[in-house]
Amino acid sequence: MVDAHIALDDTFRDIVKCISFHVEREASKSARVRFRAWLSKLNEVERALELKKNRNLHARALLEMLRRGRVTRPFDGMPRGGRLGRFVREDGVGLELEGAFDATVERERAA
Repeated sequence: MVDAHIALDDTFRDIVKCISFHVEREASKSARVRFRAWLSKLNEVERALELKKNRNLHARALLEMLRRGRVTRPFDGMPRGGRLGRFVREDGVGLELEGAFDATVERERAA
């Protein structure tokens, strides 16, 4: 069980690095502010395995949207207060969220 937590945290750190790369290249200051707020929200400590999976789904969706240059719900607005909401599968339609995240491939895409 501990290995699953570690793997989710490691994957999350890799995704955040990739998101940060895209955020810093964003031309719109207001969008950068919004994405940084989302990064802050996603970085809130989660201890439960299911909450970490939810956090990672949100992060992967944000990364995929940034890669495609089209950011939609829920990232088109500032994050709400309180705990991160449950990821809504409809928000991820058309995004590549399944399967393992490979930071090496993402770095190659960004180059």
